[in-house]
Amino acid sequence: MAASKTPPLLAIVGGGIAGACAASLLAETCEVVLFDQGRRGPGGRASHRSEPSPLPPRADGAAQTAPASECSTLEFDHGCQFFRADTPEMKGLVEEWERHGWVAPWRGRFGSLGGSGGEAAADFFGLPADAAPVYAGVGGMHWLPRRILAEARVEVRAQTRVASVERREGGKHELYGVVGEGAYHDTPESKAAASVVSSLGVYDAVLFTDISSAFGEWHRASAGVPEEVARCVRDRVRTPLFSCMVAFDSPLASVIQLDGFNVCGKSPLWWASCSQSKPGFPAGAAECWTLISTPAFAAEEIGRELMQDPQTGAFKPQSNDYLNSVPGPQLLAAFVAGVQKRSIVVA
Repeated sequence: MAASKTPPLLAIVGGGIAGACAASLLAETCEVVLFDQGRRGPGGRASHRSEPSPLPPRADGAAQTAPASECSTLEFDHGCQFFRADTPEMKGLVEEWERHGWVAPWRGRFGSLGGSGGEAAADFFGLPADAAPVYAGVGGMHWLPRRILAEARVEVRAQTRVASVERREGGKHELYGVVGEGAYHDTPESKAAASVVSSLGVYDAVLFTDISSAFGEWHRASAGVPEEVARCVRDRVRTPLFSCMVAFDSPLASVIQLDGFNVCGKSPLWWASCSQSKPGFPAGAAECWTLISTPAFAAEEIGRELMQDPQTGAFKPQSNDYLNSVPGPQLLAAFVAGVQKRSIVVA
């Protein structure tokens, strides 16, 4: 590529923080096209959910929903809760993002909740024990990668899933994939299978930003990474987690005096945090909390509710019926139990 007289054309697969940072850097010398399969746009694991707040049923029993506005929606960071700056390189990035007003320290009240008999809680990626600052995207975690991409002025092809990559003459690579409903992780296989796979273009190089791209082709996250590449990352550790989003009519953070906490003892719940405690977060219609499971709980559930059909081998997304009847209620029950014990240790 260095010998070319024109800027090389680079495809980046994944629009999370890693993909956005890579696009920003490489756009200085390359023409960059970034692909992201998220239903709500770029963000990846820095995902955010904004949902209209339900209103009391009408007299005839019909459901009502408030019109969307900053004060009538339920707002959640339901993926990555924060990030750290523990290396010189990351500190430099964070200082730049702070100058832009894209990120700010999350000055929450952190601690541990529940447990008895000296049962300790495992820190949630360093919280609450480590006193080093943690950061969050201003207004929601999803805004960080989106602002990076907007500043870099790269072409973003949203709601597009890269399904395979094939080598072409001259060391180039052609990407194939689907756009729209068939791209999303939670689309039923019956609908996704009907999607038309088409060429997404030919590129001088392809950068994959998530090891999920190396999954087998049956999985919706697979990008058909060449086997010689896939085998290099297949054994890297991935941490499975479930997230549950809950909203309370009455403020809870003021009662337990914590904005984020982990749970002591044997519990499926690892971490819970109040969205509105984050910098610049929308006020919303209610106090919103994200509950995150322990890896052990998630691994057990994934082993029980397989995501591949044992008969056909097809991808089987976790259904809303399952999520709202098994892991969701269990995490909420663990949250309530921890709050009721009210045994608080503030970091």
